[in-house]
Amino acid sequence: MNGNQALQYRLCPYESGGEIVGRGAPAGRLEALPQVRPEDGELELSYDEQTLQRILGLLHKACGIDFQNYKRSSLIRRIERRMGRLNLTGMEDYAQLLTDEPDELLELGKDLLIGVTHFFRDPRAFETIQKKVIPAIAESRRHERHIRVWVAGCSTGEEAYSLAMLFHQFNESSAEPYSVKIFSTDLDKDAIAAASQGIYPEAAVTSLPKPWLRRYFTRNGDLYHIDKDIRKMVVFAHHNMVEDPPFSRLDLIACRNLLIYLQSETQRKVLSAFHFALNPDGFMFLGPSETIGRLTHLFVPYDRKWNIFRKKRPPGPGPVFASEIDKGNSGTFRTRPTAAARLGHRQSKDLQSFMKTDELYTAFVDEHMPPCMVIDENNEVIHLSGNVNPYVTLAKGRPSWNVYKIVEAHIAVAIVTATQKVRKEKRTIYYKNMKVSGSELSSSVNLIVKPFSLKNKTFDKLVLVLFEKPEHPDNRVRSADEFEIEPNVNHRMIELEQELRQAEESLQATIEELETSNEELQATNEELVAANEELMSTNEELQSVNEELATVNSEYRFKLQELTEVNDDMDNFLTSTSIGTVFLDTGMCIRRFTPAITKEINLLEIDCGRPFGHISHNFDDDGILSNAQNVLKTLIPVEREIRSRSGLWYSMRVLPYRTNDHVIKGIVLTFVDITELKSVNEQLLKLSYAVEQSPSVTVIADTEGKVQYVTPNLRK
Repeated sequence: MNGNQALQYRLCPYESGGEIVGRGAPAGRLEALPQVRPEDGELELSYDEQTLQRILGLLHKACGIDFQNYKRSSLIRRIERRMGRLNLTGMEDYAQLLTDEPDELLELGKDLLIGVTHFFRDPRAFETIQKKVIPAIAESRRHERHIRVWVAGCSTGEEAYSLAMLFHQFNESSAEPYSVKIFSTDLDKDAIAAASQGIYPEAAVTSLPKPWLRRYFTRNGDLYHIDKDIRKMVVFAHHNMVEDPPFSRLDLIACRNLLIYLQSETQRKVLSAFHFALNPDGFMFLGPSETIGRLTHLFVPYDRKWNIFRKKRPPGPGPVFASEIDKGNSGTFRTRPTAAARLGHRQSKDLQSFMKTDELYTAFVDEHMPPCMVIDENNEVIHLSGNVNPYVTLAKGRPSWNVYKIVEAHIAVAIVTATQKVRKEKRTIYYKNMKVSGSELSSSVNLIVKPFSLKNKTFDKLVLVLFEKPEHPDNRVRSADEFEIEPNVNHRMIELEQELRQAEESLQATIEELETSNEELQATNEELVAANEELMSTNEELQSVNEELATVNSEYRFKLQELTEVNDDMDNFLTSTSIGTVFLDTGMCIRRFTPAITKEINLLEIDCGRPFGHISHNFDDDGILSNAQNVLKTLIPVEREIRSRSGLWYSMRVLPYRTNDHVIKGIVLTFVDITELKSVNEQLLKLSYAVEQSPSVTVIADTEGKVQYVTPNLRK
């Protein structure tokens, strides 16, 4: 797999559409998702705030983590889950239990730190990281050739290693590799310890494609070890991104599906810290249900579908053209800083630089240039300089900086006509001796309309208008353009201009109404986003429970397999043994028997569960049942010989049935056929009697000559 090859992964079942199935709630009940309140997007849950604060205080003391920043709905769900496991119904009882049992307190803390993560979670998102983000980062760092990444809330490290593999593959395809350092942090110390080992079970790597698994992992039994080159790229550390200072000079921050558990104010705090930590043009990678909210002035979307954002560059110092103009005491119009400039003022150094540049610029324009104005593409005056009071007048009513409203009608028409030619022909237009009514300085003025800048495309749509005195020395050599307008046409144009102004005012009112509606829609959207975050957090909690259930299910499957094997062994043993055995419960009912006993006791498979006293047998002794009852009562085993009607002899043993916990659960009857042994013993007795009664002397000695037996008549 080369560096240009796209990522292709197999989605796990729980990633398909974000739907989780098969989750069982504690105590056999299903947990339904609570309803969303439209006013704040929080889940409607009833709880005692004082008791909750008590629990959070205990958690802070035991775990060192302040869960106050977590959403109340997430906290309550996890607490209720723990309460359900313990069959508790009151939060006050659970708080008391946490006080008495520190182990449960630690378990609750771990339960609140939901560590659901996978290798290349959302594969298409990581494909975008591979194809677009990493090349863009490499381009911005081509001189330093050092890349820094922060994975916040890394859990057990799968996503951190996923990014490391992508950067490693990019380095393999680069002529000169980059030095990549990935900082992975989390609140859970146990998760950090597990991530540092870089060892994962087979279930954790099933979503990886085979080439990646062979390239970056080494198998050791049922475990997979991450490659050493990948491990060296990642540094794991315990870190609280809400309270601890962030890392700095970062090119990429990945924080996926963590903000959905935090309250809105904490989310904004964390995102602001991310903005501070990123390099200019740095990237931020969030989860599919997370947004930047109203912090659009800090980040710009890079890939909206997968929530990849890029840091906005702060406005730098320099000349600022304002759309808000203020008239000072000197009678001249001065620029007022725009919102972008005011944002730059927050930094003291930028403020000083801006003020020095602004003073230099103002002095140059006022003292060395004629009165002038800058007009944008909407015929709005965005900047005035010099003594423009004779030519500009503020209109009554609603303030406006449209050229038609602040300049006399015929001069405004001339200016607008000239600006159209300037934008089209990219040349300077010169109108000579334009009449100015009510002017104290002169009854006429020369207009010079020219492109503001022909080199900088940023100001391509701006036009500069200069008001020049007729007696200016350059006027004798400058050729003038013609501009004539009939009085009646002028009058009609004034009427049309007034109608246009009314239309503009009506349009402005409509725009304001739309802006109000847009704000309401934005507020509604934020509520929906909050509800979506709640559902996403619930979804991850369900994934966590599903993983726990899968683990328990695999353990039960293993135990069931062992039990099946033991049961098969027992069945084969009972079938093959010649010892007749009957298992009785405490009610003297048959539980199980071996086939060897069926020739003396008339038992069938359907007799399991029937009382032993109801079953007929071939023994001459009728005290078997009473013996079993006495042993169950006294727990003293009984062993004796009994004879069947067929002439066979058996050694019967009656024993208590004990479990591994030493609990008496019934009686075990065993019948060993001793007929042959009985016959041999009888023959030996007869021979022994015959030898003893014989008149001859008999001596039996071993090979060494030691006497073993002497007949009684020799002793006499």
